[in-house]
Amino acid sequence: MVPPALRMLVAACAVLLIAGSVHAAVYVNRDYYWDGYNQEWRYNIVDRHYNDGQTVTWNADSDFGRQGSGPEYIVEAQVFVNEGARLNIGQGVTVKFSPGKWLGVAGEMMAEGTKEKRGFGIPRPRPRPSSPPTAPNSC
Repeated sequence: MVPPALRMLVAACAVLLIAGSVHAAVYVNRDYYWDGYNQEWRYNIVDRHYNDGQTVTWNADSDFGRQGSGPEYIVEAQVFVNEGARLNIGQGVTVKFSPGKWLGVAGEMMAEGTKEKRGFGIPRPRPRPSSPPTAPNSC
């Protein structure tokens, strides 16, 4: 028979292992609210505005509560860095955009990188494959 204290320790270790392997992300455009009728958290996806005098930092180890945590930031609607505002994007952060969504900067944006990976990059379009070769006409 396994002592209860040992069972609790094993269970706690299992929870830590599972929690540590969960893929974490920050959902930038989600505003969460409590739905008292259904007794659950829900969210609306909204455009995010960073305004004059506001400095926001997206770090790989940031924790935004219900909005999420981790090195991946998901943009599901427009994000505006207005004049006088600043957005800092830390090392190790990956920003992913939903189709048709973008980040507009009228203020300041600083993206930190490493020697191996630059701070900010835009994927290059892939070249389109050329037409398949045609066989020469033979008689």
